[in-house]
Formats: sequence, C-alpha cells, structure tokens
Amino acid sequence: MSDVLDQLAEVSIQLLLKEPYYGHFFTRLLRQVTDSIPTLAVCAAGDSVVLLVNPQFWQQGLADADHRLGVLKHELFHLVFRHIFRHQDFANKSAFNIDADLVVNQYIARHQLPSGAVRLNCFPQLKLETDQTVDYYNQLLPEVG
Repeated sequence: MSDVLDQLAEVSIQLLLKEPYYGHFFTRLLRQVTDSIPTLAVCAAGDSVVLLVNPQFWQQGLADADHRLGVLKHELFHLVFRHIFRHQDFANKSAFNIDADLVVNQYIARHQLPSGAVRLNCFPQLKLETDQTVDYYNQLLPEVG
C-alpha cells in the first residue's frame, strides 16, 4: 500500500511540474488505497474529495507511466466537470459512467489512455459530436449495463 502512495506522490510532482493545472487539483485530493473498486475513482466524502486507487490495478494494469498520468487526469476531469456530483441525476449508473468517460477522455492524449478506454470512436455508427456534455451523450447512447 505504501508503494502505491509513494508512486502517487511521484505522479503528483510530475503533474505539478509538467501540467500544473492538473497538479493543483491532484494535491488537494485525499488518497485511499483500496480493493473496494476495480480501478480508480474520485468520490465526494463530506467536504472532501477522495481518490480511491485499487493497488493491483495501479501496479499491474498501469505499469506504463503515461497511462498512470492519463488515468489520474481522467479522474481529475471527472472532478473538474463535476461528474461526481451528478451521478445521482441518472437512473442508469453504468450508462452515466460511459457518458462521463466519453466527455473526459476527449481531453487526454491517446497515448496516455490504456487500451479499452471509452472514446468517441467506440461508437462510430452514432456519429457523436466532440466537446459535448454528459447529458448530450446520455441522450444519444443506447442504454448499457
């Protein structure tokens, strides 16, 4: 667990130096290593926001440093776009997660996202517009989950 927290601290420094916008948000997050989620997530906890990190996913699923940066930026964008405060407005949580991922992944370089990341090109038949909101994607995407 301490290895993961140490690695998160290293990424925090990289973000502050290379991408201070993201680094600013990242330094304000509480961090918790847990097996209760399959990957990473940000969630509201009272007056704080917590970054939850699955240690196995972090160590084995994100061995590439670019992917670690990208996945952390992904979670930070959910915070920036306030997705963590909107999920209760959507009946289908699985669909909402996909819709929100479509929004945030547009702002992350392709090489920083691990394979399997949800992108607009996953739905070519829908001809989804870029730079739209979670509500837009939620109206156009078929229900999942």
